[in-house]
Amino acid sequence: VEAAGGGGGGGPPGSQGVIVRARLYCTARGVFRAEVNGAVVAREWLPPGWTDYAVRQPYVAYDVAHLLVAGGPNTLGAVVADGWYAGYIGWKYQREHYGPTPAFLARLVVEYAGGVVQVVVTDGSWAVTDAGPVREADMLMGEVYDARHALGRWSSPGYQPPDPAAWLPAATSPLLPWGEQGQGQGQGQDRGESAHSTASSSQAGAGPGQAGEGAGAMLQARASPPVIAHAEFHARDVWSPEPGVWVFDMGQNYAGVARVRVRGADAGQVVRLRYAERCVAPRGGLYTENLRTARATDTYIARGPPYDAPGTSTSTCRRPPPPCPALLAGAGWSPLG
Repeated sequence: VEAAGGGGGGGPPGSQGVIVRARLYCTARGVFRAEVNGAVVAREWLPPGWTDYAVRQPYVAYDVAHLLVAGGPNTLGAVVADGWYAGYIGWKYQREHYGPTPAFLARLVVEYAGGVVQVVVTDGSWAVTDAGPVREADMLMGEVYDARHALGRWSSPGYQPPDPAAWLPAATSPLLPWGEQGQGQGQGQDRGESAHSTASSSQAGAGPGQAGEGAGAMLQARASPPVIAHAEFHARDVWSPEPGVWVFDMGQNYAGVARVRVRGADAGQVVRLRYAERCVAPRGGLYTENLRTARATDTYIARGPPYDAPGTSTSTCRRPPPPCPALLAGAGWSPLG
């Protein structure tokens, strides 16, 4: 789900003159990727992390002064996915363990030369869509990315969606005023300001969720380090156990993501990447019995020429790739601390 906004008290963010400091505080029931003016705010994965959502809600603080344009316009946005909150966790083939509806909560505090402070929060003025390219995103099942639904620079000022009807006002539900239960926890307070924030809620394919879901948790600064990509791995060997299928041996197990470039694919062509820890035999197919019901499969649906797009490779493909290790790379994750 993509959500975008940028209004607030005193005009759009950045409209009051020279910016001396800007902090963006974000959290989610689920996981998120924040963007400002078309740029990703931080190169970290799965913020704000796993928590007992009924007890506490961790938030993350980002320095975004370098991403804002003094005098504006500026646009804030976020991609929100199920994560641990609403996605599959454990081995019982169960999702929505904490609740059915992912949500995003943000507060931008901009300080200007001369002492003026402006606060922008997520509210019902934000627009939300589930019509973007990410059709499914789950940590056990995998991601489905349909490049034919790419939204372009959706988090940039002046964006004109190809289908305006697909962008709806965000459903809001009270979570917690910034700085009440979270006061004194670190990044949540800026010079004593307090602004009531609401969460923009939507679930891909399901529409707005139930108001008040998960309310009452303590809002606290995240205590854990961010998860970042700390190393890049390349395939040590590649072989084809059957027609149209290639196995890439990365040399070791690791938690992370794959980076693949898909070229020359027809529009709608499906390229899949299945993950496993070992093979059934030397230079054989993947051993997946230990994955139980987890699909552990990323799917990329091509937009078609003339586009070249990063995506995820390859299980069945009408034009299988050559046995080249450089076709695929993996980024291994590690907490930064």
